[in-house]
Amino acid sequence: MNSPHHHRARRQLGLSVGLLTSLTLVGCYESAPDATPTGGTRDLPRDVAPSDTSVVTATTSPATASTSQPSTPTSTGGAGSTQGAPSLDIPGTNTTFDVVGMQATRPVTWIPQRPSNRMRVFQFVAPGRENNDAAEVTAFYFGSGQGGSRDANIARWKGQFTDDVGRPIEPVLTDKVTPTGIEYTIVELEGSYSRMGAPKPIPNQQMVAVVVNAPRGNVFFRLVGPTATVDDHRDAFLVMVEGLDPMTDTAVDG
Repeated sequence: MNSPHHHRARRQLGLSVGLLTSLTLVGCYESAPDATPTGGTRDLPRDVAPSDTSVVTATTSPATASTSQPSTPTSTGGAGSTQGAPSLDIPGTNTTFDVVGMQATRPVTWIPQRPSNRMRVFQFVAPGRENNDAAEVTAFYFGSGQGGSRDANIARWKGQFTDDVGRPIEPVLTDKVTPTGIEYTIVELEGSYSRMGAPKPIPNQQMVAVVVNAPRGNVFFRLVGPTATVDDHRDAFLVMVEGLDPMTDTAVDG
């Protein structure tokens, strides 16, 4: 028969083993690495949608910029900036590039961005001077015979602009032909701009749009933003359009 002393010793041994096991398990749990460590890095989507809240001030050539991160113009509602140096898969990274089978040349001060939707052939930020917000330069192509007629697009752009008291503004129209024989129409509007998604019209805005009767169908170029900034870039924008050249078999990087 076991004595009370033996029972007491067995109980103490059981308690000691249980305590040792518990301490071992706690130690293993506390030493395990956190599955989502704070302050670490995670894989991010390749094309993060940027914000639409800051003003572009960078004026360096995109081909040489490596650390600047220009932002989207606040007043035009364009797509966001591309972090770091522009990627080669962004249209217009080179100053000479392809626009629906036409060769185009842009100023080095325009900052290329990844287009915010597939209908945009290219998308640039045209920086503002001093305290002026940036403007946006884009081109749209919907396919041969698509995208509406010249007059339908002019009417749509006209409907986006009003004067100070809310009355429609008549656009200034200019028909021209490039030296290479491409016909195009310049459409100019200035006033309060009702851009898509804006809660109310934005005052002191200007648009210079161009309907280009290109070999593959209409291409719609557009420079839009604060009046002062658009004035600064208007001539360069029209020089780019005037210089459009139908491409041959020689490819142009862009």
